[in-house]
Amino acid sequence: MRNKRQVVLLLAGLTSFGVMAGCGGGGGEGGEVKIALLAPKTTPPAPPASLQGVGESFVRVFNVAVDAINDKGGINGQRLVGVISDTGGNETVAMNQLRDLVENQGVIAVVGPARSAEVKAAFPIAKELEVPIISPSSTSHDLSSADDGGFMFRNVPDDNIQSIAMAHYMSQPAPSGLGVTSAVIIHERGAYGDGLKGSFTAAFSHFGGTVESEVAYDTDLDTDAKVQAVVDQLNAIDPAPTMVVLIALEQDGLKIVNKWAMSGQLPGLKWFMTDGARSGNFLRDAPTQMKDMCGTASTFPVSGLAYVALKSAYEAVNNDTLEDQVYAPNVWDAVHLFAAAMVQQQHDDAGAPLGGGGLRDALSKVSKDGQVLRAEEWRTLIGQIRNGADIDYDGAAGPNDFDQQGQAIGPFEVWCIDINESSSTRTFRQARFYETAEIESLIQ
Repeated sequence: MRNKRQVVLLLAGLTSFGVMAGCGGGGGEGGEVKIALLAPKTTPPAPPASLQGVGESFVRVFNVAVDAINDKGGINGQRLVGVISDTGGNETVAMNQLRDLVENQGVIAVVGPARSAEVKAAFPIAKELEVPIISPSSTSHDLSSADDGGFMFRNVPDDNIQSIAMAHYMSQPAPSGLGVTSAVIIHERGAYGDGLKGSFTAAFSHFGGTVESEVAYDTDLDTDAKVQAVVDQLNAIDPAPTMVVLIALEQDGLKIVNKWAMSGQLPGLKWFMTDGARSGNFLRDAPTQMKDMCGTASTFPVSGLAYVALKSAYEAVNNDTLEDQVYAPNVWDAVHLFAAAMVQQQHDDAGAPLGGGGLRDALSKVSKDGQVLRAEEWRTLIGQIRNGADIDYDGAAGPNDFDQQGQAIGPFEVWCIDINESSSTRTFRQARFYETAEIESLIQ
């Protein structure tokens, strides 16, 4: 159950695209600074409908982060105002909303969009209007070489890193891996599915594995016939596969594995999944045949002080748990990185309007090569910036160190599904933790 504040904000966001979660002028005018969230909250006329829960999760964490910064004094006394804009998961809408946020609503920084395809459509607008964006969840490797003028940032590792973790773990002999030498791939079409399929195929080959076949489908399997067609293609592969790599978002992935389980065919088939299936809904609704099936996802140090601070802030005002949210540490960190960069820009160029290229440059400055400080040390972090010290914001999602392409690299995990049939409990178990340096060394 959501609290009253959440209900008001969600209803406001669903009334029209680009409704504010606060009021006031942008760019620091009137004591306020506007930051926006581009997130998919409604079921769009175009795929994927499965992103609605992702967007609602982003909204909750975004609001908590904005409130946390305002509770500590905002941006040098200016109130940070959050603006919620619903993309519906649609590329054209994301592009148009970004333009409206900047040109008509005075927003100077944007968290989002969520999907790689949305980011691909939106970053030329960010470059044109000189507004920095941080996507907390777009992982397509193609975006790493985008001509974005330095205005596009991502604080989640791209799919090349995930592919290395997947391929290495699958190819390693038990008990340190699965000992798999061949697999078939089921993947959605588009930037996420096609990109991850290609990078995994290359990494798996590097480790001695072979992709024998693939089944591609259009996102948003909204009819039973579409789902059945995917499973029929899988069942028709000859020779019959023993391992499937599933590259799918939550809802499509659920439909596929449940249809496979109901078919009764290929009963010994093993599944290996990606970050799209690492969700509470997938864990809850997957068939019991998915017990001990595994996958990969970017991760973060859940025992670290930065994560604990986020968890405490989130659960103090929400009636669910932080672990049920999607990319929560990345959303939280994106807001804090922008806030720190705003303070840095004001220090470096006092009196100049906030935003633009100055804010872009300040983002890189506060994300690495300085005194390491976290969100729970916010007043110290701001004080050090004001004193002219170099700071390095480390967050709940990890270091958030942006490279020259605005890409942050972080660790990955191999997760597996544990199902206790006697108690009807289900949990994700971390089977392997990969430090970023370890992954990078594997492919060299």
